[in-house]
Amino acid sequence: MTEEETRNAVQLGEEAGGRRRKKGLKLSEISERTKIRLPFLEAIEEGSLQELPQSIYARGFVKAYLEAIDSLDLWSEYEQVFRSLPKKEGLTESLVQYMPPQKGFQKVSKAWMFLFLFLAIGISLYLIWQQKDLMSVKPPTLPAEEVIPGDVAVSSGEVLPDIATDIAVENHPAPDAGALREDTQELGREDTSWLPGHENETPAEKPATVGMLTIRAKGPCWIGVNRGDGGKVQKTLYAGDSYETSIDSRTTIRFGSAGAVSLTWGGREVEPIGRMGEVVTIELLPDGSMKRL
Repeated sequence: MTEEETRNAVQLGEEAGGRRRKKGLKLSEISERTKIRLPFLEAIEEGSLQELPQSIYARGFVKAYLEAIDSLDLWSEYEQVFRSLPKKEGLTESLVQYMPPQKGFQKVSKAWMFLFLFLAIGISLYLIWQQKDLMSVKPPTLPAEEVIPGDVAVSSGEVLPDIATDIAVENHPAPDAGALREDTQELGREDTSWLPGHENETPAEKPATVGMLTIRAKGPCWIGVNRGDGGKVQKTLYAGDSYETSIDSRTTIRFGSAGAVSLTWGGREVEPIGRMGEVVTIELLPDGSMKRL
């Protein structure tokens, strides 16, 4: 390459590099975008086109570089520089140095192929031999049936049981008079208000019902219920949700936002137990009492 041609390549490289720097682009970014190695891009900006691979690939590198920095208007000048460059020898060597090693299928050893084939044949023969042994076993023969008049088939050697001609009659003992009296007394203690003539009788007093607690949410609120019998419930109520439980033992309930819920205890509304966002714990007893802990 002559001194004039080198100067032209250097001048073009300096101008292209200046345009790249004005755009705020780095050579590493252009290398990732164009897949051109960084040393080749540096050679283009330095004007050392002779360091690039064979001319046909060097042209592609320069054109891709100019496209990346939006400077294709310099391509016509670069073409004149490439026309004056002497042709390089050793095309194959340059390509081998530039192109990455190709990955291909490795040839499988024939010994392994024959080993696999013999193994498959051996397994097939073994399975066939096993099936042959199973097929050679004869199924057991069943005894011939003898037809007896009366359309009853009985196998040979079977003995029919004798049919008993006598019918056994089970005798039940007479009921005990004392037991009858006890049953009558039990009936007398039962509720007979439904019978004619017993309308005015007062029914037996029923045991007191267990208190019911209803929690209604006006906003999101976490609750934790700990019952005296060991039962535990933890859940989050949202606006419109409700939770109902029977209080048959000492129960404590913890509210994550006391002002977000309203309580109905024993059939009556309870005053607010706290403010919105306030954590409150209350204790409920089966006798209807409630207190804040």
